[in-house]
Amino acid sequence: MRDHLRSTGGFLAMRRATVCAALAGLFLLLATGIVGATTLPDGLFGSWRAAGGPVVEVTLLRTDEGFRARLRFGDGEELDLRFEPAERPEVFAAVRSRGLFDMFSLSAPESPLERGQFDWARLSAGTLYLYRLRIAADGSFLLDRLAIRREGPALAVTLQRRRHPRAPIETHVRLEPAG
Repeated sequence: MRDHLRSTGGFLAMRRATVCAALAGLFLLLATGIVGATTLPDGLFGSWRAAGGPVVEVTLLRTDEGFRARLRFGDGEELDLRFEPAERPEVFAAVRSRGLFDMFSLSAPESPLERGQFDWARLSAGTLYLYRLRIAADGSFLLDRLAIRREGPALAVTLQRRRHPRAPIETHVRLEPAG
């Protein structure tokens, strides 16, 4: 009986140490800012419009775990994506939904190389960077990088577009609050 009590006491002490170690690890993550560091500044949320340019409308909406970005480009192209925090701090992965079919799908997600498109975002020093990589069947690519930041009441957007094999082209636009 004494051996059983001793082994139970040892088990409880080991269990207590494991719980304490887990709590200490969680505290360190929270204290260093790794958990929860993937939220956008409040000033980026809202809707902005421009009369012309490469980007004519930007809307950023807060979601449960990340944000939704809606953009309309000057050439009529539209982008509407939902982003959630990725494993790395201040990096967001685009979340694609095929609607009702996702509920019944048992297959793995499509590879961006098979789909031909890959979207992601990151936050750095208050600027939101949205990336869109499109890969053609011949291996050529088109990479868009949008830098979105507040400048007073307006939104400054820099679009850098790189089309294989040419040098990048960079354009700037200032969008005013919609409303």
